[in-house]
Amino acid sequence: MESKKRGSMASLKVMQMGVRPIIDVVDELRAVGLQTQINLPQIAVVGDQSSGKSSLLEAISGVAFPKGTGTVTRCATQLSMKNGTEWCASVSVAIAAKEGKDNTVRDVAKNVGNADELTKHLELLKEEFSKDFSDDVIQVHLTSPDVPDLTIIDLPGIIRSSTGALTKEDMEQVDAMIKKYIVQSRTIILATIPANVDIATVDVLQRAQDIDQDGRRTIGVITKPDLVDKGAEKEALAVLTGQRKKLLHGYYMVKNRSQQQLNENVSLAEARDMEMNFFEQSFYKDHLPRLGINALSKALTQVLVQTIRDSLPAMMQEIETKRTDCRKELKQIGPSAPKDLKGMRRELRTIVRNFIQLLEKIACTASPEHVPADACVWNSTLESRRRFLEKMKESHPGFDGEKDTFIGKLKGKELKGLKLKVPRSTVALFSSEKVTEEKGGRELVVEIIGYERYIRDEVKELMREKRGREMSVFLKPEVFVSLVESYTKDWKGNAIEFQKSVSKAFLAAAHYSIDKSCPENNTLRKSLKQFMESWVNKRDKQAARNLREILRKEQHPQTENPAFVTEYQRIREAKVKESFEAEIPALDELKTREDILAHVMKAYHKTHDIEGHSVQEMLNMLKAYWMVADPRYVDYVIMEVDSCYTQPDVVRSLEDTILDYYDENEEKLKFVFTEDEFEVHKRESLLEKKNLLRKASATLNKSLGVYGHDYDSDGSEADMLDGWSRC
Repeated sequence: MESKKRGSMASLKVMQMGVRPIIDVVDELRAVGLQTQINLPQIAVVGDQSSGKSSLLEAISGVAFPKGTGTVTRCATQLSMKNGTEWCASVSVAIAAKEGKDNTVRDVAKNVGNADELTKHLELLKEEFSKDFSDDVIQVHLTSPDVPDLTIIDLPGIIRSSTGALTKEDMEQVDAMIKKYIVQSRTIILATIPANVDIATVDVLQRAQDIDQDGRRTIGVITKPDLVDKGAEKEALAVLTGQRKKLLHGYYMVKNRSQQQLNENVSLAEARDMEMNFFEQSFYKDHLPRLGINALSKALTQVLVQTIRDSLPAMMQEIETKRTDCRKELKQIGPSAPKDLKGMRRELRTIVRNFIQLLEKIACTASPEHVPADACVWNSTLESRRRFLEKMKESHPGFDGEKDTFIGKLKGKELKGLKLKVPRSTVALFSSEKVTEEKGGRELVVEIIGYERYIRDEVKELMREKRGREMSVFLKPEVFVSLVESYTKDWKGNAIEFQKSVSKAFLAAAHYSIDKSCPENNTLRKSLKQFMESWVNKRDKQAARNLREILRKEQHPQTENPAFVTEYQRIREAKVKESFEAEIPALDELKTREDILAHVMKAYHKTHDIEGHSVQEMLNMLKAYWMVADPRYVDYVIMEVDSCYTQPDVVRSLEDTILDYYDENEEKLKFVFTEDEFEVHKRESLLEKKNLLRKASATLNKSLGVYGHDYDSDGSEADMLDGWSRC
């Protein structure tokens, strides 16, 4: 919102500026290197080899640029011209970033006294760049009373075919270089077209149209009109007037010095007069506003100024956006690491303290503020906790027969997986029973011909196996222990699954806390994560041992909980009542005392036959004990897992453990504060970028009079972060 407001203020200020000040703004932005961060308004001269591009620059600037046959320009040349009272110039080379190095500038000549001296420097640079094409840029800054206020970039000529010393790789490199400039939305494309060639064969116009489809930022300049054959002037005029290919800004025609004029040392001032004399007597004389280098210079200035006016508000927003992004990146990477042991220990204590405080917050509380839900151990393990409780519930053996399944026979067909409609205490083979079909849930009356899972039969068989010399009316404790051990064997997997989920969530919380407490991509962050992984691995082993011990104790049943006796008594009474209700008819059907006793004894004998009664008593005890043991085991498991990972005192104790680990090994401490060269270079580059963007923002604010909040006016690293620990 702030950047948009400043952008609209900038728009108003831009409209009030004159030509020179507005061009100065872009030149100042270019001087601080802003072109390496955003696209700046500029004019790029594009054309075929020997299409007259260098002669065009010469005519505009009054400086003789290197010329010749074939490809003379092998890197971009940026010509920044300023109209002034005295002639002065400087030459430098902007060396493109490569092999991990940033852009640099090499001064060639700072105070050039005249045009001839400037030409000599350019000739030397031509020789320097004569072998290979380069992404470096020759920068010429020129002030003269005879030049317009313009900045023009001359690009290498388009190579049509790989012949002679030019290879296919050269063609591709030149094409890429040209595209890099003309694809920029703020670049005005100055397309040079020799007047003596068929426009249909001119590649530069097609390239411009591919990028600038509506022709809004393309200007055509027709060169070498003196080389047009007699009778062919009409075709050149058709191009000039836009009849062949239309451009929004149209075409201009210039006549540069001919070879004969160069041989005769005709001056540039004389050449301009001769140019206008040529046009006034030419086939094109009716179009004088678009003829000559002065008309072209004026048009280029107008188009460049308008482009700058249109672009400055958006450029301001781009600068502020990049400044924000730069600050974020610097915050992530952090400032330089301490160099001495005392500083390292102090920084380590701060980082570890911040890490532990955050870890305790997200590992030991249910809903910590300002922390993502998935980073909180409690929230991320809620589903695992629910699944653990559900699996423990599912592990109930079904002591009342509710999980029993049988094989039945119906109309000669065998049916499997059948459940009793109403669970029965005793199910005899070949008896007719009401069952519920497992698939479909139909109620059927079938003949029971086999057991798939019949808990009563399991208990009975085990009691028979374990029976010794004792009389059948006695219940053996070994049977009870064996059954408990058998029915609780699945508890181990349930507990381990829950423990692993908490362990995984705790380690994720530790990694999250380390990421929030340490600068990004440094050795200490990686080392702390490795330490926590090792620590959690040890806790995993400890938790597994303790969980095994808890289960071992549960598999040797013991309890003094009065709830067991109460539950056992309740179950027995319920079974007796169930039997009596099934056998004793309504009171009005009982005639005598003997009838009542007969029915009571019938019900009693049904539940108290020697073997059946022993089996039922065992089931009653198992059911009662399960009601005590199951929730006890769940509580013990949850408490054990909590004590291994998420108890506050456990997390707090980590601080001293970590500090002791690094204090005991100075080499390890030094190692974790050793910065990667890439990170050092990245930080330096970001600080340079931050400073560059700050200067660019200040330049725009000063030039346009639009002032806003400057986030880091001094650009110092100390203001950005106070130590590694602030992230």
